[in-house]
Amino acid sequence: MKNRILATICFLSLTGCMQKVTQVPGLDRVMTASEFTAQPELRDRVLKFCADDPGRYKTDPNCLNSQQSARVTTSGTGNFPSLDTSPPASMTGKK
Repeated sequence: MKNRILATICFLSLTGCMQKVTQVPGLDRVMTASEFTAQPELRDRVLKFCADDPGRYKTDPNCLNSQQSARVTTSGTGNFPSLDTSPPASMTGKK
């Protein structure tokens, strides 16, 4: 009986020390950047929350992932077509 009580006390004390995975209200798990990209309203809400106190929340996984989603969404993929940088034929004397 004493072992069971001791185990319960240890378990309860450890759960009190565990930190939440995210400090963003309304989220109980870490979301990926892709999930934030698929839900722009949620991403904007999280970005606003994180920007309000960046000193406290700059390392929160959801803040980082929502920022990455915003970067990808606004900058695109970066897969641009290659450009022909050879000089025009009129400049090289070739026809």
